[in-house]
Amino acid sequence: MSSFLKDNVSHFKELIGAAFTVDLNIKNEPLWIQGDSNYLKRVFQNLFGNSRDAMSAKGAIAIECWAERPERRSEISSSGFAIPAAAFRRI
Repeated sequence: MSSFLKDNVSHFKELIGAAFTVDLNIKNEPLWIQGDSNYLKRVFQNLFGNSRDAMSAKGAIAIECWAERPERRSEISSSGFAIPAAAFRRI
């Protein structure tokens, strides 16, 4: 996962534009997942696009990754507004 993100983060930055920053924080430990890399790339493209759309003219996206443990989870966050609860009912 860490090499995938490091290799593709420049593409994701181009997707969202120069007004937005990306902070990639990958812990120094192996991060392995099993999956289709093309599908995973589309997932991250959607996450970056949705984060960009949730922010106004500029903002920041932070990606933090570490080995999965019951007490911690990987996460993606942005400085955009949250999705209103009513929007989830439409999904």
